[in-house]
Amino acid sequence: MIQRIQTLYLLGIAGIIFVCFYFPMAEFSNISGPADWYLLSGLRNGKAGDGFSGVITFLSGLAVGVSISNIFVFKNRKRQMLFCLVLIGTLILINILTFVQIGMLKSELNMLVSLKVPSVFPLIGAVLAFMAYRAIKKDEDLVKSYDRLR
Repeated sequence: MIQRIQTLYLLGIAGIIFVCFYFPMAEFSNISGPADWYLLSGLRNGKAGDGFSGVITFLSGLAVGVSISNIFVFKNRKRQMLFCLVLIGTLILINILTFVQIGMLKSELNMLVSLKVPSVFPLIGAVLAFMAYRAIKKDEDLVKSYDRLR
């Protein structure tokens, strides 16, 4: 059923991860002012080493794809719950790799780093994926209870 609450959660995950590609997650600055922004796909101008940028970009695309495809697997709730667990792990891994990448770039560029609001969006996405998992589990339990009544 596409009109369930978990659809909104999964669309929210896709939306906030998509936003991370266009809004800076961190800002690198020196004495003269802001020098560069870190987006989910790497540094804006790409002067420094890439490190995990390719892996983070791939995992982010995977997270968006899994969250959108999870909406259309509504007939198989067990698979939907599995996709939600994979999504939670992927989003937590994205956040860990992002902070490791920012730390590596900070030491490589010798600049100050200020984190921006989108830096916590993957964690918010993991919370939304957990909420979607709970809603799908609730639906599954409801269907099982109806089967017991028959």
